[in-house]
Amino acid sequence: MIRLLDTLGLSVWLWANRLSLLLQKLGSGIFPSSHSVNGSLHGKSPNKVHTLIAVAIGCFIVDATTADDTEVFFGGGGASPNVLFIVDVSGSMRATDGAPLPSIPNNVLWLDAADRNTLLDARGNRASNWRRFSGSVSRWLDKSGKGNHLTGTSARLADINGVTSVRFTRDIMSGPDIFDGSMSEATIFLIQQENVRSSNFFLSFNGSNFNSSGRVSFHTPWSNGNWYWDAGGAGGERSRLSNVAAVGDVTQLTAYKTVAGNENGISVNSGAFNAIGSGATAADTKGGVYLGTNAVDHELAELIVYDRKLSGEEIKTVQEHLDRKWRTRLDRVKIALNSLLETNDGFNAGLMTYSSYSRGQFSLRDEIKPVIESKESLQGHINALYASGGTPTQSAMFEGMRYFRGERPLAMGGIRSSGQPPMEQCQSNHIVLLTDGLPYGGGELRTIERYIGSNCARNQGANRRYGNCGIELAQYMHDNDHYPGVEGTNNITTHTIGLSLDLDWLGNIAAAGGGGYYSVESSEQLVSAFESIVNVAIDQATTFVAPSVTVDQFSRLAHRDDAYLALFQPTSSMRWEGNLKRYRFGGNPVAIRDQNNKEALDNTAGLFYSDSQSFWSDSPDGASTSQGGAVSKLNVATRQVTTYTGLGTKDLLDIKNRVHEANSSNLAGWFNVTGSELSNLLAWARGVDVDDEDSDGSSVDTRHSMGDPLHSQPLIVNYGGTSANPDSVVFVGTNEGYLHAINSRDGMEIYSFIPPQLLGNLNTFYQNETGTDRPYGLDGDITLWLDDKNRNGMVDPTTEHAYLYVGMRRGGRNYYALDISEKGSPKYLWTIEGGRGDFAELGQSWSKPVKTRIILADRVRDVLIFGGGYDPAQDDRSVRSADSFGNTVFVVDAGDGSLIWKTSLDRKSDYSKMIYSIPSDPGVMDLDGDGIIDQMYIGDMGGQLWRFDFRQDATSAADLVSGGLIADLATSDAKNSRRFFYPPDLALVVRHGVRFLSLAIGSGNRAHPLDKQVEDRFYMIQQKDVYKIPEGYGVKVPAYNGSPEFYRPVTEDDLFDATTNDVDNEDTIIALAARQELDDARGWMLKLQASGEKVLGESVTIDHNIVFATYLPTTRGNATTDCQAAVGGNRGYVVSLYDASPLSGENPSDRNQDLEQGGITGAISVIINHNNTDGQWSVNAITGLDSLKIPNVNLTKRVYWSENPDF
Repeated sequence: MIRLLDTLGLSVWLWANRLSLLLQKLGSGIFPSSHSVNGSLHGKSPNKVHTLIAVAIGCFIVDATTADDTEVFFGGGGASPNVLFIVDVSGSMRATDGAPLPSIPNNVLWLDAADRNTLLDARGNRASNWRRFSGSVSRWLDKSGKGNHLTGTSARLADINGVTSVRFTRDIMSGPDIFDGSMSEATIFLIQQENVRSSNFFLSFNGSNFNSSGRVSFHTPWSNGNWYWDAGGAGGERSRLSNVAAVGDVTQLTAYKTVAGNENGISVNSGAFNAIGSGATAADTKGGVYLGTNAVDHELAELIVYDRKLSGEEIKTVQEHLDRKWRTRLDRVKIALNSLLETNDGFNAGLMTYSSYSRGQFSLRDEIKPVIESKESLQGHINALYASGGTPTQSAMFEGMRYFRGERPLAMGGIRSSGQPPMEQCQSNHIVLLTDGLPYGGGELRTIERYIGSNCARNQGANRRYGNCGIELAQYMHDNDHYPGVEGTNNITTHTIGLSLDLDWLGNIAAAGGGGYYSVESSEQLVSAFESIVNVAIDQATTFVAPSVTVDQFSRLAHRDDAYLALFQPTSSMRWEGNLKRYRFGGNPVAIRDQNNKEALDNTAGLFYSDSQSFWSDSPDGASTSQGGAVSKLNVATRQVTTYTGLGTKDLLDIKNRVHEANSSNLAGWFNVTGSELSNLLAWARGVDVDDEDSDGSSVDTRHSMGDPLHSQPLIVNYGGTSANPDSVVFVGTNEGYLHAINSRDGMEIYSFIPPQLLGNLNTFYQNETGTDRPYGLDGDITLWLDDKNRNGMVDPTTEHAYLYVGMRRGGRNYYALDISEKGSPKYLWTIEGGRGDFAELGQSWSKPVKTRIILADRVRDVLIFGGGYDPAQDDRSVRSADSFGNTVFVVDAGDGSLIWKTSLDRKSDYSKMIYSIPSDPGVMDLDGDGIIDQMYIGDMGGQLWRFDFRQDATSAADLVSGGLIADLATSDAKNSRRFFYPPDLALVVRHGVRFLSLAIGSGNRAHPLDKQVEDRFYMIQQKDVYKIPEGYGVKVPAYNGSPEFYRPVTEDDLFDATTNDVDNEDTIIALAARQELDDARGWMLKLQASGEKVLGESVTIDHNIVFATYLPTTRGNATTDCQAAVGGNRGYVVSLYDASPLSGENPSDRNQDLEQGGITGAISVIINHNNTDGQWSVNAITGLDSLKIPNVNLTKRVYWSENPDF
């Protein structure tokens, strides 16, 4: 064990504990275990250390710490983003893109009018022989290889988008029974165009003229505009889609049926299926194919039938083939834009088109306006688009920029813009450029060069001069402020889409413009590209991620630089999207970097770059919560979602503990739904996309979704491997109630656990109704106890164990313990249930348990210590008031969860003022390096601080602890009702030969971060009784006039007010008086100056300085306005431990700097970085994604050590 002597300054070793580089955990000298990495590996230390040097950057875990009350996410924030769609309408956009039909088994009929060799007249002449063909189709050959040809008499040739089709005007073609007498399953695809609206059938598999009994058939859109797919009896077990096709539209239809599953569904234009299942009657059928009967005027281009229900991926493959083959490129654009506008209205949109057509070279069709107001106008102009002329892409970009700037167009057609830039404060601006070919025409090379003030590179791979400024123009738009009249950087991000085109030039434009590049073929791919771009734009405005960084190590001497970010996106409904993403922390300059080693974060804006690509992600995911990361790697075929049913086995992967439809009988008691509703819910819960939320045509594929990790901080557990390639698992909880175990190598989920008490919430998330009264789940911090006998920082399940502990925070009053010793085989250990038995006083389980050891009755015992929890009654209190529960501290056995001690068992101490709940983590210390806890400190909701001293000679639990109130820093009026949600930062100080313990702590109401009524503080309180149990707790009041001596708590009157920094006053008399007052005080305090400024995380003491962050509800620093006003801003402070003076400078304002990131950044972590270029070490304090450089830190000091046996 390490024993540090008086010559060692306090913070030299404290940063090592924080980083867990060389010294860590409870057993490593006098380090407070509240700073231990993930609460793991307690009681272990290296054998010998001669000097303390940061040897590597560790493995960083980043979690989105935010307010408990989600008020911080609503009621303001950035304006909706502006998106200008610039669409190529050149002549090539009239083209279609035919391709071979992919080979998929069970194809029993394929009629393809595009292949004119399959269309024969009555004399047997093929339509490909135009000289001989009569014009009437009498025989249509089947290309499936099954020989299921159709015959008829009078259908005529026609065309759809220049490709041959067959026109039926009450004509009939029929063929054999393609299902061998039993249509038990089928999937049907067809391309058709209705020329006259009628209410008739046009395709049947009944072998008759659409009889009304047992029919399985398609209807043409009835006069009401509805499509019908009948798959049942005369009464009709039918699926219907309303108002989806206008007369003259090319329509792609997909349908399926299964008799065994009683399912049928219909999709139009690759959209979502309108399905009937679970109780419907999907009829079997016998008979041949009838085509065209009763259809007044109808064209059929292609019909493909399979005698089974295809998978979602197979359906998507065929749909994309048909889409490219039969729709023009411009038609695909129309479908995609219309789909986007129907499903997304959280942005502002404008439409510009371009070609070299002289009457409308650059046409502004719609100015940028909110979609919710302009959708009808936008869709009207989209549907009226036509294609003609060349492709002056570069010039279109230039005109788009001029529109954003409110400048006069150079060659604009269509409507005239207002001349006012469509920009507001806090608004992002985006150009989405779509084209299908090389730029041709226009150019304005010299004009653009003069405008942007630089020469453009030649030969950019884009058709000579017509594209030679595209990259530079995109860079100029991204790097400059285009509307100085509005505060902030009003730049323009450029995204590019190549339709049936993969062009490096477009990718380079997007990279220079800060956007994404998408190469697409089908309508569906185009929809996905549009949605991805818009979601990125909206996410940047509405996703509030305020991560904090902590550090883990692969082994005791080897560290990795992985950074894990737990992200979430608030919505107005029950379900908030979440994700876990992996980045790396390093490079020069040191930054969070993506898998391409590019900086992932724009530090000036506190946002992700839109083209950043996290590890595990197959494409850029930028600021999007829902794209990439662990969510993208979810696979329903391999997911193992578990709970604990208590039915005889603690193996969580046993079928009795599985969240699965096959286990519904064992799970039914936890839910308020039954039958098919329960089956659907369980399937949804284990990751099946039962409602086809991704609109890919399948309700059995993977639902790529994860709940929000609102407060859960990820934890890494190492199972082996090497430092370069560790075998690690990342654990993170969500408010949907899941504890996810994610493979750090590939992002795949190994398993997830849902406590049985949270199963009942799943239906609320499944239904996903609008509202703010959403349930919370497994949202507490995670603690690890690794019984690391060989001290290598990894789990060896043959000789060691790893136990995981997690609380529920607002989700409930329980703690759960799992045995995760074997990587893929978790086991249930125990549950502590708050509100009953020994834990009747336990409130909401906010406090993160600290793993440590005690001696009781001459026996060393492994224990957990945690605060009594949160009483939600605090949410509504403006002044401090007594709570009904949570006002205690617990010590429990770490192995079985049984109670060992709580404050009510201590008969020797005075806890009469412990009337306020305690959601804080405890701060614990082992002062003599023997691996046994000596002291513990904790604050409460009444602004009080408590000290507890642990005895090692106790024979019973009643004698184990002595404790008392050491400070009372609040009063019962509103402005002084301070609260302590976080533990004190503990540090042993030796100054001028005097030893004391420093307790650094800030106040702030985490449950109401937007509150401005309370005047919060930051404190440093001294404890002089360091190595012994004090005679009394607090300040000793001597006997006086017959009254006995007594002890009272420290109050603000006992502290030096360091706010004005008088110790550095230029007036010597004032400075000396301040120094004397400081020497006589029990510590110091800082009054936080901004309105509502508060501390919502732990501080860190390093090299005689204290580093902490504050949260400001409405402004970022001293700014008068803020683009993240709803989520607030942050300040970072670096002050002297001794007197709160600035690290540099003399003014009080020199103590802090404004941070770029909005939201609540939370706790401080310290990172020691070695620059391989100059060989220098630097120290940075990290809060969220911001850093505070700490200069002049002494990283190396002499240390004395001795070895003690481990327990």
